[in-house]
Amino acid sequence: MNIHEVIESFLERIEEAPKEMLKLNGVLQLDIRGEETVSYQFKLSQGNLDWAKGTPFVPTCTIQVSAQDFIKLIEGSMNSSYGLMTGKIRVSGDFSLVMQLQKILQQHQKT
Repeated sequence: MNIHEVIESFLERIEEAPKEMLKLNGVLQLDIRGEETVSYQFKLSQGNLDWAKGTPFVPTCTIQVSAQDFIKLIEGSMNSSYGLMTGKIRVSGDFSLVMQLQKILQQHQKT
């Protein structure tokens, strides 16, 4: 899979967000670094999930990861805890939003 296919797959999964995820409030920004950095934002507010390419919202939390490592995360060949400990994934802002989101997504992970 290339990064564009992985992003499309990821966005499809986000569109099928579990109801628990919609109870969260905040804006999660995902910065994917490659030849250029591409940003995606996911706005969780009042039971709604909106996403946008770019940065139209003020982020509550920002996650930075390379395109290669993002592919590994989505495919399951890299653990997010390992990525954080080794600096392959960087988080700034409200880390609790990431932790809550990770817990919900793990419960609803496709096998």
